[in-house]
Amino acid sequence: MALLVAHRGFRSTEGENRIIDFQNALKICQAVEFDIRLTKDNKVIIFHDDTFERIANNKSEVSSLLYEEIINLEFFKNNKEWIPPLFNDFIEKLSKNYQMINVEIKEEINRKYTPNQLMVIFSEIKKLEKKSKAEIIVSSFNHQLLNEIVK
Repeated sequence: MALLVAHRGFRSTEGENRIIDFQNALKICQAVEFDIRLTKDNKVIIFHDDTFERIANNKSEVSSLLYEEIINLEFFKNNKEWIPPLFNDFIEKLSKNYQMINVEIKEEINRKYTPNQLMVIFSEIKKLEKKSKAEIIVSSFNHQLLNEIVK
């Protein structure tokens, strides 16, 4: 059986990884893939890039800003639908609608997650498992991070 997967929440010229994209994906897809990152205040957000340069013309790294600072960047203040959603908002609002969810854990090139930060991420993934009946796939390019999940 083929399963249609919406990459980056049904990425299009209008956007990616936004709540509206995840809602639109459900019109034809049973599965979704997206990336999560940690903000400076350890909020788990859904966002692909390590900086806001491509989306918001701002070179700040995700990990260098508090979530409140992110939503107050000029681009996001003027384009509220583009604000990177909290992973928890996806969990609460949409996760129950999918058959499969692929969560890719991203990490900045020059930054490694601390054990406490990993616990924050893993806690959110466990919350997803409890709230959704979907098959949950956790992926990452970081092999050490995947080893930590196994532990």
